[in-house]
Amino acid sequence: MSSLLVVVEAVVVVKLRCPYCGYIWDYRGKKTRYATCPNCLRKVDIQKNRVE
Repeated sequence: MSSLLVVVEAVVVVKLRCPYCGYIWDYRGKKTRYATCPNCLRKVDIQKNRVE
C-alpha cells in the first residue's frame, strides 16, 4: 500500500504601487519586507506601498 502526501501552500496576493514609477501590480512572492517592481526593478517596501 502506498501513501500520498499532498502539500498545499497558500498564495497570498498583495496589491502594491511602486513609489518610484507608479506601477501597480499583484505581488504573489514569498518575501514579507521588500518586493521588486516588475516595471522599474526597484525595491518596494511591501507594508508601506499596499493599495487597498
